[in-house]
Amino acid sequence: MRRLLSTFIGAVLRLFFQRVEIAGQDRLPADGPVMFALNHPNALVDPLFLIALAPRPVSFLAKEPLFRMPIIGWLARALDCLPVYRTQDNADPRKNAQTFQRAREILGRGGAIAIFPEGTTHSKPHLLPVKTGAARIALGAASEMARLHVVPTGLYYTQKGIFRSRALVVYGEPITVERVPLDPDGNPPHDAVEKLSAQISDGLLAVTVNAAEARTLSLVAIAARIFGAHGPLLDDFTLRRRMLEGYEAYARLSPERIARLEERLVRYEDDLRQAGLSNDEDLAAGFTAAQVLHRAARHSARFLLLVGPAAVGTVIHYPAYRLIGTIARRIAGPDETVLSTAKILGALLLFPLTWIGLALFAAVERSNETALLVLVAAPLCGWAALYLMDGWGRFLASLRALWFSVRQRGFYKGLHAEREAIRAEILAMSETLQETAAGTEKGPTPQQGGLS
Repeated sequence: MRRLLSTFIGAVLRLFFQRVEIAGQDRLPADGPVMFALNHPNALVDPLFLIALAPRPVSFLAKEPLFRMPIIGWLARALDCLPVYRTQDNADPRKNAQTFQRAREILGRGGAIAIFPEGTTHSKPHLLPVKTGAARIALGAASEMARLHVVPTGLYYTQKGIFRSRALVVYGEPITVERVPLDPDGNPPHDAVEKLSAQISDGLLAVTVNAAEARTLSLVAIAARIFGAHGPLLDDFTLRRRMLEGYEAYARLSPERIARLEERLVRYEDDLRQAGLSNDEDLAAGFTAAQVLHRAARHSARFLLLVGPAAVGTVIHYPAYRLIGTIARRIAGPDETVLSTAKILGALLLFPLTWIGLALFAAVERSNETALLVLVAAPLCGWAALYLMDGWGRFLASLRALWFSVRQRGFYKGLHAEREAIRAEILAMSETLQETAAGTEKGPTPQQGGLS
């Protein structure tokens, strides 16, 4: 059952997210007990990535109220999750002794568990202070085995609540847990807990994007696009981390120059929106009519091949798609961390119900053979609609860029020139930082981009 659920969840994730990437998998220990320690920006979506995509079965520690919820509780038990009892949930924390013991038993068998050391999901632009539970479990388990590793694991989303956005899982360097003597109650010493907690915190900082303010993250996102962060998501992740490091360093060196750059980035983003461009990928390429026509020919071939199944898939799935979005927004309200969770849970429920309903209708009106055909064809038509929608959106963006460049040539050229000027300014600031840091470790070359 677990393997079947994991496969299904993995398929749903790859449908909700346009691209899911995994980095650092070569760092994972080949065998033996492992504890994964993750950041927690996206509620119930976060554990799904390890449950579905980790190279080995993982048991998550999850807050106890989830086990009492319909469907979610059943899924948690079927996926071997362990309940954590928190005072804010009006639960008795003393029950965690049993949970910790079960976690140690899983590790003792050479298994893997996962925990969110921050203790709660959130939308802060930075990690919350790491709680000591992960360190206490790891140190308690390590006392009974020859080797245990904690793997800091970063989850990075481009737009976590948006359908067909992108997601990245980054495995960090494993932390070898030292064996320490336990007290008569089985608890590790306080200084060892504090030391391991600090190591876990440092490990998470190395695999996540962190800033003091959300505004800083937004500005860095604009700058990263200017440097062409449109390829592999790991490159975008690495570039943003480098830019944030440079931003913080330059803010200390010359806050006035940083402030002027911030103003230019905000104006540039406003001008992009005024031009009707969702991003500056086409602007950066300086698209000509020939380039757009080439892209049009490529997308037209896709369109002609898939338009029939895609049209059927759109008609079949659109009512459920709209209903899922409406319900998810009402459930989530202003809490962005819950939005994609509600959407994915809605998809897990309503899309299969749509397929089953169509199959039952076909069985009544036609035959069982027709019902089976519908049950297979409906999801495939939905995939065709998604595939066509992704490519068509990029093609329309190119057409908008071309039309704008023809209709308002002067403004378009000015926007393109400002983009290049901002890029040059960031490279110049990067060079200044490297000159200032002479005598220390050499920073990245200007061609690598960023304020670092």
